[in-house]
Amino acid sequence: MRSASPPDPLRTARAAAAIAGLDAHGASLVRVAASTLVRLPAAGVVARIEPVDAGARADRQARCAAAAMAAGAPVAPLVFPTPIALPGGHVTLWAWIDADAPVTPAALGQAARALHDATRRGEAGVPALDPFGILHERLTRAPLEAATRARLLARVAELAPAWDRVAADDPAGRALVHGDLHRGNALGKRGRALLIDLELAGFGPASFDLAPALVAVERYGGLAAERDALLRGYGLDPRGWPGLATLVAVYELLVTSWVLAEASHQVEEAHKRVASLLGGPHRPWTLL
Repeated sequence: MRSASPPDPLRTARAAAAIAGLDAHGASLVRVAASTLVRLPAAGVVARIEPVDAGARADRQARCAAAAMAAGAPVAPLVFPTPIALPGGHVTLWAWIDADAPVTPAALGQAARALHDATRRGEAGVPALDPFGILHERLTRAPLEAATRARLLARVAELAPAWDRVAADDPAGRALVHGDLHRGNALGKRGRALLIDLELAGFGPASFDLAPALVAVERYGGLAAERDALLRGYGLDPRGWPGLATLVAVYELLVTSWVLAEASHQVEEAHKRVASLLGGPHRPWTLL
């Protein structure tokens, strides 16, 4: 598994704050995962540190967040316009949001719809939604047997042409898409949901942001009532559209590739997911 934590995340965050002209007093570590979060309370900021080899991910997130902010979409504010490249990683600086309530499914659906409606014309500088580039990168470096890797990459290749077809036919249209829309990627504030973690975001088929709610029920055993509340909040139920199956299949591969590449110590979970995606028996997936 690739280590995401920089050698000294507090030092890296302080250095980024100095470049941005922010007060780094009281810096404290919040999270170490695929990215590292450091809170800078004196500045009201959180520093997100991506690994040194993940500059493209940091750049994508910053560009999409900036475009969403400019359009008035409900995203956590970026407080410095570009990632700061340092020896310890690529740092983006965001406003620290003190969430005051859990995010409800309905509020999450409303936030997704607001994001899409604000960005349908295609904001300047927004990259295309590119799940296939991410899938290739993750599956290439994941610790897999050669035969399993080949089968998964064949499935990716099979889905790519179908993705191009359905993206143009999405009943929800095309817009800036979050790419991994679930309640863990939103903060509740004053009855609204503010979207965070736009590292997979890009311009593409808007219904892709509804796929996680369907996968939550079908794969993780989530509540159908929560899925339905999100769809009502969004104001569109795409389940009658044949193209949705392709978007769901791509999202399932994305979350499975994350386990394989970033959480490869979760051997049993990885095996369950791969087996079910390659035609084996389905056992409920576990949220990590």
